[in-house]
Amino acid sequence: MAPSRRQWNDWSLPSRLTAIGTLVGVLSLALYRGEKSLGIFEFAYPPAPPAPARIPPVALAVENTTAEPVTILRRGDFVLWLPQGVDGVRRLPGRYDLETSAAGSSDPVVVIAPGAEARVVAQLHSEVPLTRLLDGGAADLEFILRKEHGGLVLSGSITFKREAITTTRWRIDLAQKE
Repeated sequence: MAPSRRQWNDWSLPSRLTAIGTLVGVLSLALYRGEKSLGIFEFAYPPAPPAPARIPPVALAVENTTAEPVTILRRGDFVLWLPQGVDGVRRLPGRYDLETSAAGSSDPVVVIAPGAEARVVAQLHSEVPLTRLLDGGAADLEFILRKEHGGLVLSGSITFKREAITTTRWRIDLAQKE
């Protein structure tokens, strides 16, 4: 199948280039088929990074025990209080988004009528991965709710442990003072 040295020397340049091109094409096709069916070059690709673990949303019951409607912003801040001695850091800040049962609502506020309760979930966002702290259960979470017309409401200490935030609806009273 392969030409001898004498035959190769007798061929013209276009014939030689055609033979080389055919050989390269056949090898390329064989390598492509081998990679697609057998994954022969899988070792050369770095493994895909694991998907970031999501923190489950925190269920909240925001109560308005005042005589006036209260409007809170959907986006706000939280603080994760760490026990002393955790890498020399005492607290980690982050952001949250409140989601109500009204799916797809683009309203930037949640209105709670007097004497009513709004059931919301808070999705946490942080630049620092929080899953290790969540699984360890040694931290406390505190939400900083912002009222639309000024003022803050602190949620108080919420146990930052997977079991606690997935099985409990935490109550926050909007009548409390800042």
